[in-house]
Amino acid sequence: MSRTEYMREILDACADPFVERITFMKSSQVGGTETVQSFVGYSIDEDPGPLLYVMPTEKDATGLAGRRLRSLINDTEAVARHRTDRLNDLRGDFWELDRMPMRLAWPTASKLASMAAKIVILDEVDKFEKFTGKEANPVRLAEKRTDTYRANRKIILISTPVLEDGHINQQFLKSSQERYWVPCPHCGEFQRLVWSQMKWPKDERDGEKIKIRRLAWYECIHCHEPIRDRHKPAMLRKGRWCPEGCVVTREGRLEGQVPETTHRGFHINALYSPWMDFSSLVAEWLEVQGVPTDLQDFINSRLGEPWSLKVKAKSKSEIEHLEMPYQPGVVPAEAALLTCTVDVQGDRCYYVFRAWRDGFTSWLIKWGEVARLLAPQPGEPAEEFNPWRELERDVITAEFPWVGSQTPMRPRMVLIDSGSFTHEVYAFALRHPQLVRPIKGNPYSMRGAPYRPTFIERDRRGALLQQGVTMWWVDANYYRDKVTGLMERAPGTPGRWNVYAGVEDTYKEQLTSEHKVLERNRQTGAGRLVWKLKPGHHANHLWDCEVYQVAAADMCGVDRLTPAMATAVRRAAQPQAAPMERDVQQAQGWWQGGSEYWDR
Repeated sequence: MSRTEYMREILDACADPFVERITFMKSSQVGGTETVQSFVGYSIDEDPGPLLYVMPTEKDATGLAGRRLRSLINDTEAVARHRTDRLNDLRGDFWELDRMPMRLAWPTASKLASMAAKIVILDEVDKFEKFTGKEANPVRLAEKRTDTYRANRKIILISTPVLEDGHINQQFLKSSQERYWVPCPHCGEFQRLVWSQMKWPKDERDGEKIKIRRLAWYECIHCHEPIRDRHKPAMLRKGRWCPEGCVVTREGRLEGQVPETTHRGFHINALYSPWMDFSSLVAEWLEVQGVPTDLQDFINSRLGEPWSLKVKAKSKSEIEHLEMPYQPGVVPAEAALLTCTVDVQGDRCYYVFRAWRDGFTSWLIKWGEVARLLAPQPGEPAEEFNPWRELERDVITAEFPWVGSQTPMRPRMVLIDSGSFTHEVYAFALRHPQLVRPIKGNPYSMRGAPYRPTFIERDRRGALLQQGVTMWWVDANYYRDKVTGLMERAPGTPGRWNVYAGVEDTYKEQLTSEHKVLERNRQTGAGRLVWKLKPGHHANHLWDCEVYQVAAADMCGVDRLTPAMATAVRRAAQPQAAPMERDVQQAQGWWQGGSEYWDR
């Protein structure tokens, strides 16, 4: 408690007979678990009554929470004296102490409807499913268990937030909305710590260097002096919780209309944490830029704030802002690698060529389509009809002028969607095994592995493939998020997503064909953000190609391509003079099949 002074007021509120409900919206690493355990221990020893402790899953309730609470009861002298002599009283999900029963539960109707409770603790409530079948949501079901004890009940919600419409954020908005204000060690003015005041050297983007050298600081919003990690302990000891609409004066007094409410809400982020330093947080912030899924995790778990559901869809004008003055069909001098992706749909397929350099910067080189996959043109002999030969000509043997080099650039990898014409795609890949990889987009999260190979012996019609083929699953939503992040990079910054000037309207229309929406399970109410076609849009093939481009770049190891490697690639491609042996070895070590950069 000496290190987390901000927890004292929350525990006082839990023991206050006037306060009926406490909502604690928090980041990780701020001592939330210890606060809950302390209140459980206080209740057992000082103010006993039936307690219902709800966690997101059965494993969480009987496993993690059970072990922590059992340790609290066994290892704390004031609490241990309330154990009974019966061996089974601290086993399973129903516990008996000398003066109070406790149930460890999870969000199912049977568990939440079986016991009247004076105290209900809903831990990590934003991980609960929204509804329990056709019944009320689990928060309401748990609250109803306290109806018998309305005169002195306690309902405690604690969680790291997830989305704006999540349980914890919605309850916090109904509360006193208190935030912790601390005094500046220089001017003495009180303020709450917010991310916008975090500072670090403007020209430093290396998060690891910032973390190791402790280069980050917090800037006082009043006097603009730097606040360092060493100042934090003294600031926390002098802090005050301040409700929405009030301020804390320099003397540490609340000023404003303090709300009269039985529902107190507290919010705190990792900037206050005694276990997290400013520089580590900045390093983590820099690491998640451009990756929306990781950025959401930082907003939730470090800032303790809900992720906004208002996902802005790309417009044609925003695609135009990506245009740069380079010639289509020509690879820029800075590029070191060319990839191609193909989306097979209906009676045709679309393809995109994109060039890459170190830092994940890329340029659209060409896009096109093979417009007939099902039938020959009128007058064309059927025996001569072979659309895959046309694709082979446009993709496999394609080469593009490379600025500053007499050697043209050819694609290093081709990814081709195998969702349609599966047998033909597999056969096409087997003809070019060193270059072509058949893929399929997975609409569900692949949990940390954005692409994964699987060996296929039969195609979707059950036909046996003579050699078998390796097909690659690709996390479609992950790469859609990643492309969206890259498209927001400013000109000249690493990872910039470039499009040639005057790019065709068809490309712009298809690149803006999807947006991200919240989709709920009709039975459970659980929500997830997914990419869907916008109303009125029917073609997204080039968008899919560009999404697969980032997967191709990852498979080729572009994220590990250094400036030195890129330079070596360009030198090794020069035929007019013998390249240095070191350049050849460095270039081959990155791009040759079987290297760590190719089949990671």
